[in-house]
Amino acid sequence: MKDIKALRSKRNELLALKADLDRQIKSITNEILNHPELGIDVQTLSNKGGSASSGGINIAYSRSIEWDQDYLKDIKDKVPANAWPFDTKETLGLQAFQNYCMDYPQYAELFQKGAVTKISKSPRIVERGETK
Repeated sequence: MKDIKALRSKRNELLALKADLDRQIKSITNEILNHPELGIDVQTLSNKGGSASSGGINIAYSRSIEWDQDYLKDIKDKVPANAWPFDTKETLGLQAFQNYCMDYPQYAELFQKGAVTKISKSPRIVERGETK
């Protein structure tokens, strides 16, 4: 078994290597996103969320919903208990909210005012097949 100094030294060495690799990955990711041959309007995609594919590369900005808790408290008495979409905590994902709006269209607009859509700050990049 190695002594603690040697283990800590090796760990620090690997962390520095990892930090350098992370910087390189981030730099190359930015080059991909800004490359004219990509063929994806990354700026628009980053504003609205969703995904797009081009040349075997899929770029995705995830969307999520956060809820204005004060607003939800204000409207709770306006919605029947059987139509209240939340369980114990007032959180509901994007897909669950879309499903709720289909099931209870009469309350969709009321809840929409308390929903704040958040889009991820950085995209997820997935490569499929060969790029040309």
